[in-house]
Amino acid sequence: MTLLKRHGEASVALELQGSLFFGTADQLYNVVEPELKTRRFVILDFLRVQSVDITVAHLLEQIGERLAERDATLLFSDLPRSLPSGRDLERYFGEVGLVRAGHRARVFDELDSALEWVEDRILEAEKVQRAEEHALELRDIDLFRPLSDSERRAAAASFKRHHYARGERIIVEGEPGNSFFVIDTGEVEVLKNTGGALRPIARLHEGQFFGEMALLTGADRAATVVAATDADMFAIDKAGFHGVLVANPGVAVDISRILAERTDALSNAVVDVTERFGLGSAPALKDDLLKRIRSYFGL
Repeated sequence: MTLLKRHGEASVALELQGSLFFGTADQLYNVVEPELKTRRFVILDFLRVQSVDITVAHLLEQIGERLAERDATLLFSDLPRSLPSGRDLERYFGEVGLVRAGHRARVFDELDSALEWVEDRILEAEKVQRAEEHALELRDIDLFRPLSDSERRAAAASFKRHHYARGERIIVEGEPGNSFFVIDTGEVEVLKNTGGALRPIARLHEGQFFGEMALLTGADRAATVVAATDADMFAIDKAGFHGVLVANPGVAVDISRILAERTDALSNAVVDVTERFGLGSAPALKDDLLKRIRSYFGL
């Protein structure tokens, strides 16, 4: 038996060979058993197998059941269509109940196909985990506070990571845009064109955000933002946020209020653009923004 590939702590691929029968069953179990405790995916490759008897078939079923108890998966690859005995191994596994509807064991024609399927599942799980982590972060951002947990997760899954070098312009005042940014690491400087010169009005850091007007109304950028240090951030565009608002159009009311408060702060250009203002400020602006959000997203 040969170790073919290990994907971190998540999966392992083992190559079986020779005749698998009651006399080798203990040896097979001793090799596989340690992997059953921690692996999410165990791949057994049968390309070099000459025969399999009922004892080993039952052992493989027990291995699959142990993995299933941990919500893990057993995979078979390269099941010979014709063993030296003439037996079709995949059909045989079906006859003894090892491969059947509702059973967690999966069969792949080639080892590469099994490995690709496992890697896809691992990437999907990592994406869900990242979305969960980002959703928790979004809860602390005013703009996303009106959303439910599931809506925040949906929005978080659409964020994409970007890196900006120190001094690099991220957005430019007056230019079109439809993306919203959350700073992950580093700092940015917000600049406003006043009398033909760019004047700094705020410095934002990890956890703060900008670009909400462009995301929600399609408005041109109201300020220029430059990376004050090397910075990483997450961005979401109109397409990524569209599903959230369509699923729950009512959140547009709360978002328009928050947006009005932040727009009022930026227009004054004397305070940090992420500072919260009192409820009920600029009601006319809030109503106007609500109309623009609904129009922009077709609500």
